[in-house]
Amino acid sequence: MKLIYKLIGVFLLAFLVTACSPDKNSTPDKVAEKFITNFYQGNGNEIKEQLYDMGENEIKLIQLMADKAKEFTQQHKGLDKVEINETVFLPDSETLASVQLKLEFKDGFLKKESVPVIKVDNKWFIKLKQNN
Repeated sequence: MKLIYKLIGVFLLAFLVTACSPDKNSTPDKVAEKFITNFYQGNGNEIKEQLYDMGENEIKLIQLMADKAKEFTQQHKGLDKVEINETVFLPDSETLASVQLKLEFKDGFLKKESVPVIKVDNKWFIKLKQNN
């Protein structure tokens, strides 16, 4: 019986440790890559969830821009891959960064993008507003 209680205790402790640890999938690189991929594929609902401190009108504008980016992607036969070139943190900051990406389209066209990100409550978001 003691063995069962010990096993339950170990599983409970492991659950608590993983539940309270920061999201390892929430890194500046991964968030920026996911945002750019969704942006160029026109996935407005996915983009909306990644944005930090944006009003409804601003979100609608970003979604319209994503629709145009989707058309651009279709003109270039689709998005082939997104590579992270570099993540640059602002001086004296561990919560603000800019992720430099290289996009390669299926017709060989290359494009560079820079995505500003912010860390809030141990999770990274896209920060398009520059006044905060």
